[in-house]
Amino acid sequence: MKRAAKHRSRHRALTANGRTQCLLAPERLEEVLASVLYRRQERTERRREHIAESNKRAAEADLRLKRLHDAIETGIADLSDPGLKERIARSASWDRRAICSERSRPFRA
Repeated sequence: MKRAAKHRSRHRALTANGRTQCLLAPERLEEVLASVLYRRQERTERRREHIAESNKRAAEADLRLKRLHDAIETGIADLSDPGLKERIARSASWDRRAICSERSRPFRA
């Protein structure tokens, strides 16, 4: 019995040592780390694109708001016009919902 147990113990040690050498082989580690680095760079690029798109939409919304203010100040748009009020309310509501939705959802890469 002692001999069999000693043999199993030695076999486990050799097997574990072999697995460790295989898992920690420089070529394998290089491949695994390169893969991790690539995925991280891809995620960073998608995040940059997402931020750029959000900034673009915010700039467009600011431009629409500025044009509206200019039209009101110059008298081109009449605030008493029910159609204008409705469009402003609808646009503001949509913009708020889009911004809130954008901010509330986590970014998924």
